[in-house]
Amino acid sequence: MHVSSATHELKITDRYYTWGWEFPEFSSKIVPMPATKFICRTPIGASNEKEGILFSASAEPRYLFQFPFDEDKINDYLRWLLRFLESIPLELRAKMRMRLFRDDFGWDMGERLLDSFPDLFLENWDMTFLESLKNCRLFVCDLPATTFAEALSVDKPTIMFWDPDANELLPEAEPYYDELRQAGILYNSPEVAARAAHAVYEDVESWWRNPELQTARRRFCDRFARLSTNAIDEWAKEFKMVAMGPGLKKPSG
Repeated sequence: MHVSSATHELKITDRYYTWGWEFPEFSSKIVPMPATKFICRTPIGASNEKEGILFSASAEPRYLFQFPFDEDKINDYLRWLLRFLESIPLELRAKMRMRLFRDDFGWDMGERLLDSFPDLFLENWDMTFLESLKNCRLFVCDLPATTFAEALSVDKPTIMFWDPDANELLPEAEPYYDELRQAGILYNSPEVAARAAHAVYEDVESWWRNPELQTARRRFCDRFARLSTNAIDEWAKEFKMVAMGPGLKKPSG
């Protein structure tokens, strides 16, 4: 979420649920809760027996629908994506499945990628994202969106990269992303990310099970993709509290 969008949403709401994060300026409104999207999901983990790289790409609307709006953003994004594909070794690119955003917004992303890489495999949406995630050895994401949090929450080996200048983070979030960088999960360059993917692909198990990497992953998920074995009860308790009306208090614990 863009910083200005988050601030606006927090200002106009009485109670704001997050997947774990807090914002000191609005501490009285924010209620960190387990991510509802991830309820009842079990860890996938690392497996050298799996094959292939799943790449989840994104897209941007062509026309103004909210502020801020950058009409050149999609072209900058595509250039970064092409730089990654140019840098990944041919034998790994042959094992890649490119999952484009469901709504193309008229950009013809698939055609534009195939113009440069005719042999690139474009995955359709007949298979759910979670199913596809289970059936790959390595996941790659190039945008700070829900997909990478989903992958990290189920402990899937993940490489991430994006332009930090084009993707503003809340100051409170930056230390957690820095830990992902130090752990070798997040990169600021498509070329370096491609080299990292090549380096870890043959033995993702040894790389992904590194204690320091797992500590960074768990800390990030607890803050931005929180899981709980008691999530349904926690949400039920919260809804009962909201139904009581005025005088709401943030749940303890």
